Amino acid sequence: MTNETKKLLDAAKRLGITRVSIGKHDAMLPDCQSWNCSVRVEGRVFSEPVRGPDGWPAIWDAVKASGTSWGCGSGNSCQYRGPLDLGIYVLSCGDWFRLP
Repeated sequence: MTNETKKLLDAAKRLGITRVSIGKHDAMLPDCQSWNCSVRVEGRVFSEPVRGPDGWPAIWDAVKASGTSWGCGSGNSCQYRGPLDLGIYVLSCGDWFRLP
């Protein structure tokens, strides 16, 4: 796992996020579902609806913490550019697990 992915997931955990999708469709995340199949999810990070301390979606702060934030956020997703490991990650018992 890249350092950038670790930074993103560590920040997500601190912000109360328990599920993150990096460049993958995830049926469990409402905002990820709302992107129809004709819209690429590559280059986007999604999470469940969690607000950060500033009132904006917490995933925006998590992606910024990874140093890969690029472009803008939309709902509970954020654009990124850089070496993040694609996949769907779930926080369980304090540790992140990548789903197969």
